[in-house]
Parts: sequence; structure tokens; C-alpha cells
Amino acid sequence: MRTLLFISLLAIIASCNPQPQACISTTETNYTVGATANFVSCALDAERVVWNFGDGSSEFEGESANHTYTKAGTYQLELKALSKKDKKWDRATLIVNVTEAPTRYLTRIQLNSFNISNSQGQTWDTPPLANPDIIISYGIEGSASFNFTNPAVNDVALNQLPIFWDFSTTVAKPVLSNVNWVISILDNDGVGVGTPAFEVMSSFTVNPATANPDEPGIIRLTQSNFQLELHYIEL
Repeated sequence: MRTLLFISLLAIIASCNPQPQACISTTETNYTVGATANFVSCALDAERVVWNFGDGSSEFEGESANHTYTKAGTYQLELKALSKKDKKWDRATLIVNVTEAPTRYLTRIQLNSFNISNSQGQTWDTPPLANPDIIISYGIEGSASFNFTNPAVNDVALNQLPIFWDFSTTVAKPVLSNVNWVISILDNDGVGVGTPAFEVMSSFTVNPATANPDEPGIIRLTQSNFQLELHYIEL
């Protein structure tokens, strides 16, 4: 009689700790290097879920997971669904394909808007002049040298915008490399591009190789009343 009672209690305990069912939900299994992959657990009866991305990185626990693959390849993503106290578990797998991203080449830098005065509320140029002489500097963050758009566009008023610098006909177009870039809007107060007499109007830090475009071929950078566009082609 006691044996039957013990077996019955075990059956009740087991029924309170059901078998998890692992499940992975995603809208995409093909990614490029540096892009963020998004996965969601649709597991049932799981106390917790653990992700293994298949690329040697650390496992991650959570109902949803974002992951960036840094090398091209084919990876087996695994989701392990565990019951209370990890007594029971189930696993689901998914093949993720990661390819090298196409190279982006800069074809245009375009300025759409800017603040009419600096942070001290003063005009950008020496009175009676008021409008800035604008150039753009761009290059890899931490680099010792930067590129400058040339020539400067002098005495730029808001009603002249947009202004742009075109690289589309240049044979050796700048490559938007897969690192952080610093792109600055400058008021050229010197006598030439090489003169270090620039006032920084606004500055942006962005990885132009992986930034999501605002529309095909255009990355739009916005800060306060400043807006700058990077136009590119992919090859």
C-alpha cells in the first residue's frame, strides 16, 4: 500500500514538472558579417532557455537573443529549453548562413541642414558675415589623418541647402570600411583646407559598412538641427 502511495506521489510531482518543448522563431536565417541576427524562443513549458550560437561565443540565457557573427560561415544555432531545476530539457536547432557583406563605396556626401549659430549663440563667421564656409572631414576613428571635402563651400545660408560633394565619377571611390568613422561638419575659418583653423559645427561616429540605410544607398546622420547624408553603392 505504501509502495503504491509513493508511486502515486512521484507521478503527481512529475506531472507538475512537464516536459519542455524547444522552439526557435526567426524571420531570417541568412545574414552578413557584422549584421545583428535576431532570434526569439517559442518554447513551451520551459522554466528557462539557453542559446548557443555555434560560433564559439558564450552561451546566452533569455527569451530573445541578438547576436553578431564576425566571420562568414555556416553555423548551427541551438536553443535548449529546461524545466524547473533543469530536471528535463529539450533542444531545437537552426542553420544560420553568414556571408561577407558587399563593399560599400562612397559616392556623395550631402549636407541637408545645420544650426544657424554655434553653442554660444554666435554666428559662425565674423560679423558682418554670418554664414559658415563649410567643409566635411571624414576618416577612421583614432586615425592620425582625415580626408576633407574640397573645395569649401563658402558663406552657406540655409536657403542654399542641400549642398553636396560628389564622388560618383571618381575612379578610386572611398571605401566605407567596417570600422567606426568620425564624420564632422566644419566651418573653415582658415585660409585653406590644410589650415587647422576649423570650428567643429557637428560630429558623428558611425560604422558606414554596417549602418542600416534610411533608404537604399543612403545613410542619414541626424543630430539636433544638423543632418548629413552618406550616399554609397555596393559592389
